[in-house]
Amino acid sequence: MEMDLKDITEFVVSSTRSVGAEITSPWFYLQFGLMLTAAGIAYATDAAIRSRVDVNSLAMRWPLPLRHFIRVMVRSASTAVFAILMIASRVTMWHTTWPSRSYLLAIAAKLALAWLAIRLITSVIRNAFIVKVVSVSAWLVAALSIIGQLDTAVEFLDSDSVAVVLGGLRLTAAAS
Repeated sequence: MEMDLKDITEFVVSSTRSVGAEITSPWFYLQFGLMLTAAGIAYATDAAIRSRVDVNSLAMRWPLPLRHFIRVMVRSASTAVFAILMIASRVTMWHTTWPSRSYLLAIAAKLALAWLAIRLITSVIRNAFIVKVVSVSAWLVAALSIIGQLDTAVEFLDSDSVAVVLGGLRLTAAAS
């Protein structure tokens, strides 16, 4: 995947045109408004849940792993509510308009579900730094996969423009 200045320029121009076409669509603003509304509702719901639920007294006699799981679920309530609202909005928009018009809602729902799953999975790790590194790395891989750019990113990371050659050894950022 050899890239020169002309390829980079063509990529930037085509990407700019694509983004411009998306932003000029009225469906973009509807979906963006739905996402902002869902984020506000999720934030308010999270505040209500945290103020009303005492995790320590709720799961006091439960085994330690279940107490930890409940604690993580309460902390991730806003993400769960946002994901549920995005799925509901997507289904509603799917059935009331053209199915392809709800693309941003689908992406937002998938990203929220991915973050929720990653948060629940990494809750078993005790080191805060490792949790952050694993969470961000896994979410970036999930995000690239959701938007269909994972193969392109892997090809770029495996290309000669990113590789480092040490004697007869070629090191790349992509895992082969």
